[in-house]
Parts: sequence; structure tokens; C-alpha cells
Amino acid sequence: MLPFALTSANGFHRTRRSLLGAWCAAMGSLLAPASAGVASALVEVPPGFEIVPAALPGLVNFPLCGSFDERGRLFLVERSGHNTEAGAASVPDPGRIRLLEDTDGDGVFDHATIFAEQLDSPLGAHWHDGALYVTSAPSVWRLKDTDGDGRADERLAIATGFNSPGNAAALHGPYLHPNGRLYWCHGREGHEVRQNGGGPLVSSGSAARIWSCRLDGSDIQVHAGGGMDNPVSLAFNEQGEMFGTAIGVDGTPRQDGILHWVHGGVYPRADLENVLAEFPRTGALLPIMSRIGPVAPAGMVLPRADAGRPGYALSLYYSEIETRRVIRMTLEREGSTYRGRPEVFASSTSPQIHFADVIEDADGSLLLVDTGTWTPRGMTTPEASQAGSAGAIHRVRRTGMKPTVDPRGATIDWNTADSAILVPLLGDNRFAVRDRAIAALAGRGAEAVPALTAALELPNGLMRSNAVWALTRIGTPGAQTAVRRALLDLDAGVRAVACQSVLITGDPAAATQLVAKLGDDALFVQREAAHALGRLRNPAAVAALGGAAAIPRDPMLTHALIRALIEINAPAETRALLNHREPRARQAASIAISQMTGRALPSGRSAEALGISRQQILQQPPTWFASAKAGLLAERIVALQGMHGGWSNWSNEVGMTRFSEPIEKGNIVHESLDDGATTTQLKILGRVLTAPRDTPLPPEQATRLRTSFQRGFDYLLKAQYPNGGWPHRFPAQGYHAHITFNDNTTYNVIVLLREAVAREAPYAWLDEPRRERAAEAIDRGITCILASQVEIKGEKTVWGAQHDARTLAPAAARTFEPASLCGLESVGLVRLLMDVEDPSPEIIAAIQSAVAWFERSKITGIRVERFPVDGGFDAQVVSDPAAPPLWARFYELRTNRPIFCGRDGIVRYELAEIERERRAGYGWYTGHPHALLEVNYPRWAAKWLKR
Repeated sequence: MLPFALTSANGFHRTRRSLLGAWCAAMGSLLAPASAGVASALVEVPPGFEIVPAALPGLVNFPLCGSFDERGRLFLVERSGHNTEAGAASVPDPGRIRLLEDTDGDGVFDHATIFAEQLDSPLGAHWHDGALYVTSAPSVWRLKDTDGDGRADERLAIATGFNSPGNAAALHGPYLHPNGRLYWCHGREGHEVRQNGGGPLVSSGSAARIWSCRLDGSDIQVHAGGGMDNPVSLAFNEQGEMFGTAIGVDGTPRQDGILHWVHGGVYPRADLENVLAEFPRTGALLPIMSRIGPVAPAGMVLPRADAGRPGYALSLYYSEIETRRVIRMTLEREGSTYRGRPEVFASSTSPQIHFADVIEDADGSLLLVDTGTWTPRGMTTPEASQAGSAGAIHRVRRTGMKPTVDPRGATIDWNTADSAILVPLLGDNRFAVRDRAIAALAGRGAEAVPALTAALELPNGLMRSNAVWALTRIGTPGAQTAVRRALLDLDAGVRAVACQSVLITGDPAAATQLVAKLGDDALFVQREAAHALGRLRNPAAVAALGGAAAIPRDPMLTHALIRALIEINAPAETRALLNHREPRARQAASIAISQMTGRALPSGRSAEALGISRQQILQQPPTWFASAKAGLLAERIVALQGMHGGWSNWSNEVGMTRFSEPIEKGNIVHESLDDGATTTQLKILGRVLTAPRDTPLPPEQATRLRTSFQRGFDYLLKAQYPNGGWPHRFPAQGYHAHITFNDNTTYNVIVLLREAVAREAPYAWLDEPRRERAAEAIDRGITCILASQVEIKGEKTVWGAQHDARTLAPAAARTFEPASLCGLESVGLVRLLMDVEDPSPEIIAAIQSAVAWFERSKITGIRVERFPVDGGFDAQVVSDPAAPPLWARFYELRTNRPIFCGRDGIVRYELAEIERERRAGYGWYTGHPHALLEVNYPRWAAKWLKR
């Protein structure tokens, strides 16, 4: 069990730490006054956890962050405790590295020496392979103790040219990635960085960036960047995905955030166009994974003690300096990226405490680095200039936690043991041992390749991933050959690591396999494959990348595909995509060509006006909706509105993103609710009307947009049938008149109406009569959902994609959409029911019946593999015992068997039996019910089934 997997989302208790009080009393005269304030402060932790001292009082002085070595010594970055005033940025702020040791093994550091001092404003350190890598403007430094006396006697700047403002918006890190490279952050303060200090220019500019280099300082690269004030901390999961804290991802008011950093990504702030212009762009700015308010997030860690074990939940912990909290954020996959679910893990009300870092010890406990009363200039804490605590190190662990035997592998013969003996340690339960095994095997070079190649056949997926990381660091032709085998691994995580390996090594022989990975069933593998293809710069991959871009994707994956086209820089091949039948492929080509060095779109073609898809528009920050481009979009939406008040699918897919596309009557007559039509336009208009702006919208424009919104809102209400259902189109005939749950039509309408009734920000201005009508419409909609739930042999199940508007029975739509039970859209309907406040017995019974159907209808042991063929794609079902459960899109009403239909309308029972165009061009399986069963339903049940 993960040591820090919370057993409760709330219910924190206050630990008064009688042990600490007794210990402090025993120490008596050793306790400095400043430390006493911290030592006696109350810190809240969740039930089942305890917080104890990790260092003797008075042993540390204004610590900021730290790094363990292989012996368990802690290298602690400390500062002077002086709060530099604005305008005095050039005054050095001397810092030091303190080396802490636990000499008696009781878990409390009891001895300290100074490893290095007279460092200007140090903000990070990482120990690896006998050296401490430190960020201290203007450089990233490598410090070594060559004579073993505990003090650094060798200092070498391995990367330099980074400006410092004298506060915390400077260099942070570095951090060692599993691929063997160092990564660090630099804020929006200006830089001029050259290879080897004085060689070719790498980058010159003002924007914030994430950087990397080899351990010797060579091959400096920019990984990603943006307009934020200050990226602070980085952490990597076992698959090498990168997460970070950042200050100032929005400017007015300030918002801080948690980011999922991807190769070549450009992130907000959106209001700094002059800064963002420094980067090649792939369209819209990439999304912030979680906006967390003005809290000054600092150090971050992804605990790894239980990685690879059953039930492991990926979580990150980050400190908030200004709120005196440590937050635990559970990460859940969402497309090719993640969404985060935060909860408070530790907090204090004492003004003496400011948590600046979270470090995982080798036994799985967490060290909370408390920097004391001092905080870096730029923080808004009112007590920053007060005298008080010089800080402390606290240890949080599960109550009754048993000691880990040899947590760092001190008893292992790392130098002389055979490689075949070290390979099993790649999957060891001790993460510090895993890391040492990667480094030790990589250090043996080609001699270790046979043993690592053999490891790729072992059943432990974590071991196979780590074998790929070791092979990546080796980088020889033999190692690259082994990595290509890992591209075919059954575990998506291993495949993703193999793609990242190619990104690092640039193995040209992997190109064909990477193209195949663009059809991988895991979107994050597709993302990493696209990044690797960009690194290879092979023009033969352009057609496949364009074909992949033609399919609706999430922003991270779309970015990766377009970024690869930009990096390949093959204008002739990319121009060919401008004739692609799918508008998304044409859009990707337009953006890529516009960003290629010295290239422009051929005459007669114009880039898509927005440079982003419909799906990406609503992911923009509030400030974007105050821009001139958003104003043009809003006017375009008004022009596309139909006579009944709604919008057509054409305006949804093409009209909003291609301003040059002429508006014709046929484009707008079929007003629709399908696939987000009308609800999307209303969301955009609401955001433009309420966007924060220095100058209000001109009154006539505000009136025009508000009137258009009201007409569209009224369209939603009048399109509803008396029985509570909504059709695909309104007015409608044929299958468009069916009550439509397909493509989340009903779900989208009810969610928007609920937000309006709740007076959420974009709709707070809406008049009360419309709000009251919306509340009534929601009630009727829920009633219709309950009445439509399909009953078979006296047992309630789920819903069809469409239902007859009169009988409420499941109904067919297009030839390949038969009357059936639907494993996809039923998820949204259950979530709508779960969101009902004070649910009735009928709602509770409907939810339980649907959940029971999902449980018995899940399909295990398979995955869907999508792969390129003959200029297009195909799909097939393959056996995979380790795959997560899937559900079919459609189930036969009589037998509950998964069914598939081609355009001939004939029901078949195997995906392989329908034509390729439908086989690869439709979503026949889904994993969405998994989160419903594992996350949403347990939370709901805990609240409502215990009444």
C-alpha cells in the first residue's frame, strides 16, 4: 500500500506531538529561540499519520530544499534569511549547502557540516554519481568533494547565462530524469545561453523555460516554456512524464498552477504575446493541469515507494509557501494528459512555518522542509520580515510504519556483481535501489546490454521500463536495437518509455515502428511517438502525422503531432496535407508551415484563423476571451446563428475556426444540439461577455452578444420535448427527432443549464425568469432519463444512444448505430444522476442498477490497437491480459453481447467483420466506465447509501 495514499479525503486531526515536546525539553539549552517557535508549532496531518522531527533543533538555518545521496546524507540548500528589498536585486544573497547526517540511524539528523558556501541565491540541488548539481545564478554548477573531507573543493559551471532578479524567479533545480539528463527551470528574467559556455547560441530571450543537458553540461536544450513568471519545481513519474509547479500562470489576478510539461510545449500566461512569440507555436497555449490560486507553490515530489505495486495511485505532493500547506494531488489520466484532484495533506496556522519543499526518503516517509519565518522576496506573506524561526525539517510517516530493510542498497555489491545479478534490482520494491541499478548498469556501457535486453522479456513491467532507461543512457547501437523491441511491449508504459528513448538517442531505425505507434491504443504513447518522430526529422513520417492529426484529439496530443511536423521541417510534404479531406489535417499543416523557419503558406491558402480547434477554444484562460481574436470569434458566432436560435454542426466544426470560410444558408439551417453544437457557442459567448478586461466591451457589441446568447439559451429550452428529452436537431425529422444521448447531447445541455441556474461566472448576469425555466427543464430532463432507462427481463440496465421520442424505447440512428444499450454515453447519464442534490429513491435505484450493469458488462483481457495502413488507419482487437477493462459502445438488447455494424447496417459480433472505414473510423470500445466504477460511484455511495 502506498505509504501516503490517504484513507480519507477529509477529517484531518491535530497532532500535538507530545513526543516532540518531551524531546525539546530534553534538549533544553540546545534549542535556539527561533527553532523553539517552530518546534512547538502545531501541524495538522491526516488520521493515521504522525509528524516527528527529522533534525535536531538548531541544526538547520533557513532551509529551502534538499537532495539525498546514496548513503542517506541530506544536502540541504540554505539561504541567509535576509529579505532583499525591491530595487536591490543586484545585492548578492549568500547561501550555502549544509550536509546533514544521521549518525545513529534513528531517523533524526544529528550532525551537520557545511558542504559549500558563498553561493549567490541558490535555489536547488541534486546529488548524482559523486557530485552535487546546484542552481545558483547565473549558472548550473557541479560541486565535488574530491578529498572526502565533506566539503566541496571543485566547482564547475556546466551551463550559464541565466539572469537573476534577486528573488525566487531565477534558476530552480536541477533534477535528474530517468533518461540520465539534468533538467532545470528558469523564470521570465532573460537569458543568453550557449553550448559549453561560449559556443553556439542555444537560446536568447525573456520567456520562462525548462532546460536540460547531459551530466557534463553538453547538449543544452530547451524542453518547453511559456509566459509564466516562474516555473519552480519538477518531478517525474516512472514513465518519465514531467510535472511542475509554476507561479504566475495567469497575471490579473495572479494564478499559480501545476503543469504537465511536454516536449516543445508553450504554456500561459496568455497576456504576454511578446514573450510567447519567442517559441514555435502549435496553436493554442497548452492547458494548465490545475490552477491553484495565488499560493506560491514550491517543492514537489511524486512518491515512488509503491510504484509498480497493485493499486498504486499516481500522486504528487507540493508545498505552498504562502498558505503553509502541503497538498496531495491524485493524478488521473485524461486523454494523453492528466487531471488532478487536490486535497490538503499537511498544514499549519503558525506564522513561524513556511513549507518550501517535500522530499521522499528511501523508506517512503516524507520530509517537509520548513524554511522558517524568512521567505524569498516576492512572496506576500506579511510576516516575511519578522524575526522568528530559522526553520526545521519535519518527517511525516504512517503511524506504525515498519522500517525498510537496507532502503538504499548499501549491502549490495554494486561495483563487481554480475550485470545479470543487478538486473532484477530494476524492479525492486525500494525505489532508491531501482535508481542505483539503472545508474550502475548504464555505467557498464555495452557490457550490460545483453543482460538488459534479456530483462525486456521478464514479467515485471517496472523492471522492463527501467531496463529501457538504462539502455537509453548507454545509447550504443546494440542498446538502440534492444529499445526498438520495447516499442512492441504489451505494457503501454514501457512503450512510452521506449518512445522517449528514441527522442533522446535519435535512433533512425525506429521510424517505422514509431509511425505505427501513432495508432497506439494509449494516447500518451501516441504523444511520445510523435515527439520522437519530430526528433528523427524523417519526411516520410509527415503523411502519417497528418493522418493522425485529422482525428479529434486532446490538446497535448494535437500539439505533439503539429510540433513533429514543425521539427521535421519538410515543407513540400507538409503542403501536400493542405489537400487532405479532413479539416483538422489541413489545419495542422497550415500551422506547421507557418512555424517552419523561412516558410510561409503558398498563395491562395490561408491559415485557420484561430490556429486552434473547437475543442481547444474552451480550454483557454479567462484573459484569452478578452482578446481581439476572441471578439472576432464571438461576432462570427452571432453571424452563424440560425433562425430558431441554435447553431449547426457545420458552424461548430468549420465556421468558428475558419473565418475565411463563406457563410451560406445551407451551412446554418440545420440547428443542432449534437456534438456540442449550440452549447459550445453559448459557453464561448458567456466567456467573452464576462472576460476580465481593462476596457469594457462597446455597449452595442455587448448588447449584440447578450441578445445572441439569450436566443441560444431560449433555443435549448424550446427544443425540449414535454417529456423532458432533447432531440439531435430542432426542428427535426427522421432519426434526428429521437431523444438523443449520443455524443453526450443531453449531458451537455443539462450541464450548461445547471451552471446557469447556479449562477456560475459566465452566466451570473442571466435574468431570473430564464433561470427558473432552466431549473424546470433540468427536472424534466432528469425525469426523462429515469423513464428511459432500459429494463430487460424485469431488471433496469442503462440507456441507448437514442430513444424514441414517444415510446422512450431504444432506437436506431445511422446504419452503424443500431438500437442497443450504450456503454459510452450511459456514463454521462449516471454522472448527471449522481450530481442531483438529495437524490430520490428512484434516482438511487437507477444509479445502482446502471453500476451493476457496468460491472457485469465489462470486457477484460483485450485492447484495441490502431495502426496505419495504405495511407489511412485500421484497427484490431488484440489479446492483452494486463489491459484495463473495456466496454463496447453498443450491446445487443436481447443478449447483452457487444455488437458492431458497418454501413450496410448488418449486426455483427466481431470488430474484424465490418469494413475498414468503419472499423477504424468509429469508437467501438471505451474505458470511460472504469473511472465511474472506481472513483465516482464509491464517492457517491459513501455519501448517499449510508443515510
